Amino acid sequence: WLAELGDVYQDLELTAEALACYLQARDLDPGRRRYTDKAGAAILSLRGQKEAISFWEEESAKDPEWSRPHFIRAKLLLADGRTAEAKREIGQAVTLKPGYRDYAKWQVRIENILYREESP
Repeated sequence: WLAELGDVYQDLELTAEALACYLQARDLDPGRRRYTDKAGAAILSLRGQKEAISFWEEESAKDPEWSRPHFIRAKLLLADGRTAEAKREIGQAVTLKPGYRDYAKWQVRIENILYREESP
C-alpha cells in the first residue's frame, strides 16, 4: 500500500512524500524492483542527476545481478557528458542481460557518441 500511496503523492506533485513512500515500500519488499524504479525517478526529479547516479550505484551494489541499475546509470552518465563511464555501465548491463535489445541499442548509441568525441 505504501507504493500506491506514493503514486497518489506523485500524482499530486508531492515528490518528496512519494519518494519516502517508495523507499519504505522498497525496504519492506526488496524483491519488488518497481519500487526501486519509482524511487530512482523521484530522486532524479527532486535531487538531480548526480544524486540519481549515486542512488543507482548503491542499488547495483545491493543486487549485483540486476542489470537495470547499470542501464539507468549509463543513460544518466551520458546525459552528464560522462560518455566513457556510460560505456562501461551499459557494457555491464549487456553482460548481465545478453540479448536484451534495448541495452544493445543503447550500447551502440553510446559507442557511436564516444567515437565521435574521440575523433579529430
